[in-house]
Order: sequence, then C-alpha cells, then structure tokens
Amino acid sequence: MTKASEIHSTVASSRPLSVGEAARALGVSSKTLRGHVKDGAIPWISIGRGKDRKRRKFDPQDLETFKQSRKIIGEAGCPSTKEKDKIPTPSISSKGGVGLREILDQRTAAKRNASKNANAKKRGT
Repeated sequence: MTKASEIHSTVASSRPLSVGEAARALGVSSKTLRGHVKDGAIPWISIGRGKDRKRRKFDPQDLETFKQSRKIIGEAGCPSTKEKDKIPTPSISSKGGVGLREILDQRTAAKRNASKNANAKKRGT
C-alpha cells in the first residue's frame, strides 16, 4: 500500500489522526499544521490526561473542512508582483527639482570656503 492510498484510507476512516498523519493528509509540515492550529484555523482534540503537554489528534472531517475553506477559485495573482497604483510624490520645493550633483557640489564648495576662511584666520593671527 502506498503512502497516498494509506493516507486516503486513514482519512476515509473516522479515527483521529496524529499531528504527523494530519500534516501528511494536508500536504504540509508538522510545523505548518501547528501554526494553523495556533491561529485557530484547524480544531483539534485533546487526548489523554496531561495538562502541560496535551496530545493533539485531528478529526479527518475537520481537515477536509479546512481544505475546502482554503480553496481558491480563479487566479488571484501574487500580491508582490501586482502592479501598484502610482502615487505622485509631492514636491516641497517651490523652484522645482534640484539634482543630487548640484547639492553635492554646493556642500563641497561650502567646505572649501570654510577651510579657506579658517586658514586665512590662522595666517592673520
């Protein structure tokens, strides 16, 4: 018996599934399954008497309900590659745009002038 048919026969039966079996039935990792449980998307059954470390089991019908709720019809597209609306960037300058090169040149000139003035003061003293 293959794993796929084994999982199908397990899901067809109504016995509760372990974390590993439930994860395989959904086609996800155990960590992903635990994340869905933590988010409240998948209900689980507490088996045993432990209070600190509960044994989780999953009803196959709950897994099927979860799968049906996650079905996507049509193509939604990837949000990261979806074309975004272009928002104009307002300018705070009344003159219009100023180039970066112009700003850097102004700063360099100001530093040179400050250096010249400092040297002239030293010579004059």
